[in-house]
Amino acid sequence: MEDCSGVDFDHKILILLAKRGGENQEIDQFITKCRNHFSEEFLFQLSQVNNKKESLEKILKRFRTDVEKKKIQEIFLTDEFKNPQKEFIGFFIQEMNEKKDNIKRNALILKTVQKQPEGLFRYLLELSVALDSDNQAWSKKIAKKIINMEPQELLFQRVIESEELKNQVREVIQVFLTKFKLKFKNEMLKKMLINQLSNLYPSESFKNHSFWSNDWTLSEMKNFLGSRNYGRPFIGFWFLELIPATHEAEVMQFLKEVLDKESVSKYGRSFPWIFTFYPFENFRSEVISIFKDLWNTGSTYQKFLVLESLENPKMKEIMSKEIPELSKPTFQIKRTLFLNMLKKGENLNFSIYQLLKLGDRSEELLWWVTFFEK
Repeated sequence: MEDCSGVDFDHKILILLAKRGGENQEIDQFITKCRNHFSEEFLFQLSQVNNKKESLEKILKRFRTDVEKKKIQEIFLTDEFKNPQKEFIGFFIQEMNEKKDNIKRNALILKTVQKQPEGLFRYLLELSVALDSDNQAWSKKIAKKIINMEPQELLFQRVIESEELKNQVREVIQVFLTKFKLKFKNEMLKKMLINQLSNLYPSESFKNHSFWSNDWTLSEMKNFLGSRNYGRPFIGFWFLELIPATHEAEVMQFLKEVLDKESVSKYGRSFPWIFTFYPFENFRSEVISIFKDLWNTGSTYQKFLVLESLENPKMKEIMSKEIPELSKPTFQIKRTLFLNMLKKGENLNFSIYQLLKLGDRSEELLWWVTFFEK
């Protein structure tokens, strides 16, 4: 960035995102040098990003038309929607650090998590309560949910940008692992869960944990995949374990051996993303049923998975016939999904990133970046 006269949308979004990320000497020097070339609107955005000092009432006075005011008000107030999510992360850290175990506290945890969408932090709190209650059946049920999560699902959920907060989360998960090791009785699921935590929330502390186990041989993994208890219900998990351990042809062969009508019908909803590249003609009706269900009744993340699968021309052709709405150009459907997510205050970082990735250059996005909090 050297030419002050050519500051376009891409420059502005880069500058705002950099300012959100913290101190950046190069960006600060460019802003100082080019300040006189910036529009009044962009200067105001710079003054507000990461540093909201003005009330909504004062901010609205800066805009001339009712249309502008309505749009800014919508964005500004949507930001308030995220406060419960931020509070929940704080609640998660506090309760995972709590050493006392009592019925009243556990009831409060369960009441709180019921208001949250399903996800890693909710699952870990529920698992902590289940372990404190010495309910192994309940504990196994929640552990299986965590093992079946896909790493991208955590990215799709609200991202914790603060390094300080990330470190606190890692620390409390480490504390939880000690309790998990002592109280969870199923040794195989125990090893699978800690490996999955390493995939979902990468940290050297997990790998250094005393019961970390990432040394399964290919032969062992193949045997596990064939297991009705530890293989077929977790095909997505084993797929991610196999990818770095061997070559693609062998991974595809492993999948061929375990994927059939029964396993896909029973467990396929846990790993729909596999069918974006794995041939599914032998269980076509089961896969179509899964994707129709995900699109019609699934979470926002599951709808996103359906749209990602449409990048496969074969899947696009099939699903367009099954769901007429999906016959539209995929980028249009995705844009609608991400704009709706913005309006709901849902997964804002992810939504904005995806809109930029689609080539959206709406000036409105600059205001979203300006007003939403870390």
